[in-house]
Order: sequence, then structure tokens, then C-alpha cells
Amino acid sequence: MQDDAARSAASPLAAAVADGKPNAQIAAELHLTVPTVKGYISTILAKTATTNRVQLALVVQAAHL
Repeated sequence: MQDDAARSAASPLAAAVADGKPNAQIAAELHLTVPTVKGYISTILAKTATTNRVQLALVVQAAHL
């Protein structure tokens, strides 16, 4: 489960959230729909035991150190 959370934190989508990009911009850059991005973000939040985008950004930042 730890590896799964680490992979989630390292994903391009998580990195985009950490960069402060809105869902619409992430969707356009990754060629996804906004609802798909929202679903993926919800999944990443659950896997990383975070509850919001700020906490996720901190996890992503820590994973890249």
C-alpha cells in the first residue's frame, strides 16, 4: 500500500495539482475530461491519505526530495 501511495504522489496528475493547476487545465494538458480528472484526484487523495489539494501538494513535494 505504501508503494501505491508513492506512485500516486509521483503521477503527472498529482504533480499538476501540486503546481496549483486547476482541473480544467490539467484535463486539457493530459487530454482527459474534467470529470475524469476529478475522479483521479479523489483516488489519489484516498491513496495518499490526504483530504485536500494542499495536503496532496505537500506529499508530492516530499516525494520529490
